[in-house]
Amino acid sequence: MLKFFYQAFYFLMLCLAAASPSLASETDQNSYWPYEITTQKGLIVIYQPQPEKLDNNKLFARSAVALETDKSSEPVFGVVWFQADLNTDRDERTAFIEDIKINRLNFPNQDGEKEKMFSDMVEKEMSKLSLQISMDSLLATLETAEKQQVNTQKINTDPPRIIFERQPAVLISLDGEPNMKPEKNSDLMRVINTPFTILLKQKENTYYLFADTDTWYKTQDIKGQWEIAYSVPKEVAKMAPESADEEEGADGEEASKPGPEPKIIVVTEPTELISCTGDPEFTPISGTELLYISNTESDVLLHLTSQSYYILLAGRWFTSNSMEGPWKYVTVDKLPADFSKIPEDSEMGTVLYA
Repeated sequence: MLKFFYQAFYFLMLCLAAASPSLASETDQNSYWPYEITTQKGLIVIYQPQPEKLDNNKLFARSAVALETDKSSEPVFGVVWFQADLNTDRDERTAFIEDIKINRLNFPNQDGEKEKMFSDMVEKEMSKLSLQISMDSLLATLETAEKQQVNTQKINTDPPRIIFERQPAVLISLDGEPNMKPEKNSDLMRVINTPFTILLKQKENTYYLFADTDTWYKTQDIKGQWEIAYSVPKEVAKMAPESADEEEGADGEEASKPGPEPKIIVVTEPTELISCTGDPEFTPISGTELLYISNTESDVLLHLTSQSYYILLAGRWFTSNSMEGPWKYVTVDKLPADFSKIPEDSEMGTVLYA
């Protein structure tokens, strides 16, 4: 029996269970899983399949698998996607998964030779199996999977506006066009549809933005070029957030010296900012045909073979042949195969769990 390494397995099972519950929930079905196969090369453990769809009598599903080829080694975990014939015994309310055909296998962080060896082992043994499941559980689970698939399809996959800058920059988001509200006892108007402090001094037709500690910016075009305001009117300075240090006003009194000046970008639509400190610096990811931009806080990768860029935004992948766009949404299963080879302990290891 495998000596399971629970952290790795727990995460893997969470990833699988997030899409659909297990096929069998009854006591007798639970005792059937995990299903163990002893081979000359080692032990294979197959965990409860997760259904994806049923087309007539053809079942499409996936399952977590674990292999141990050396008693002194750690188990190797992976995922197998398969299709199979589904035959039922209505009297016994039981279904059988037969004639299994493997569609895809994935063993993260394994080199090509080991991944092929593990895949061949699983494919050879699973193709011989006839697995038993509860028909009632199967039908209930497929119904849940269908509902979850519908919900997934409702997720907005339209790419946001993506801005690429080769200098430090700050994105100031407004919920639509500026919505102005007058401040009492002054000629100031406040932009209220943003969490940032933006004020319009009407007599000067000048906007003031408090975007950083001790730093005000100004412009006469809210969507245009902003510059540091080295001095600001007293009535503007008083509007700084309470947590900020008190700003000095005009009349010859200077505001505190600002730090390096980032570019201010005001947007009124869903937008993501990719900001580099200078030209992009591409760093190779070991064992792959991928490079990542190391001088940005964003997850940006370049696939050398296709010369395509990939950006991870809010758990969604977008791709383009140019950093300037246009961008399009791409599902995880359509990413280049090299993505699954990214070392977990590398700088880009976190994208494996997107």
